[in-house]
Amino acid sequence: TMSRLQTGSGHRLLNGVRREVTVLSCRLRIPQEVIRKFENRPDDFIRFTASANDLLRKTILAHQGTVDFGEDGRLLAYWNVPEKIEHPVEKACACALQMIDDINTLSDNVQTAAFSQSRNRGLDIGFADTTIEIGLSSTMCFAGPVGRGSRNNYSVIGDAVGIASALRTRANMYGPTIITDDIVFDALR
Repeated sequence: TMSRLQTGSGHRLLNGVRREVTVLSCRLRIPQEVIRKFENRPDDFIRFTASANDLLRKTILAHQGTVDFGEDGRLLAYWNVPEKIEHPVEKACACALQMIDDINTLSDNVQTAAFSQSRNRGLDIGFADTTIEIGLSSTMCFAGPVGRGSRNNYSVIGDAVGIASALRTRANMYGPTIITDDIVFDALR
């Protein structure tokens, strides 16, 4: 998509469209006791969360998703915009599964590094308890540029965004889990 935009052959890609969009909403959940330990070291806390979010962002891109950042450090991802792709629901679900693996690997790496002789400044064994909440939804949405000037972003507007976010908040009751709407569930039955 970016190369098409840069060469000029995709000049209409960022125009608004209305189509079926699969939305993934995710958020890292770091235990409150770990957050409290870093109240006087915000740089170390931000460094850890930024690296975790960067890992998740790369996973979204590897699964042909479009990344959008939301409030309070959560990530939103869209499939089937700005370009139409085949099997967007399957790609979004594969991405969600990979994200859980990514966080599990990150937790294992934190444990290994925390117990090694060369303990990194800012690394705390409590970060190994980090989990991820994921909600997936798919409905007809509007997608395109939203805002003006320097605040102009490509975004998606529709029920899928709100539903995916609501499902994500329900996921915090179950630990690292993926909760989907009925459209995604039926597509992958």
